[in-house]
Amino acid sequence: MYRIEYQPQLVEEAVLRAIAGHHEELLFRKERDRVYKLADLDTREEAFQSLHQQWFERLRLAAPLEEALALWPILKTETQKCVLSQATSAKEIGAELFVA
Repeated sequence: MYRIEYQPQLVEEAVLRAIAGHHEELLFRKERDRVYKLADLDTREEAFQSLHQQWFERLRLAAPLEEALALWPILKTETQKCVLSQATSAKEIGAELFVA
């Protein structure tokens, strides 16, 4: 089955950029502040990833990719997954298609 994987850092960055000035920004910030209060670092990191994933979905930040994939159905039928990660520099921005 086809799946899309998003790197957690990409999800976090996308949410932080999209929520700035959004009408639900205050709610997001309150939820995020609660996570900062968690004492255990591993638990806190998992909670941040979960929070950002929830808001990523809530803000429908995957919609542009889903729309692009709908235009090229062969990408979904002939590949197993799409992996998105954050580029660390402008030189790394791009796309690669790996064929077995």
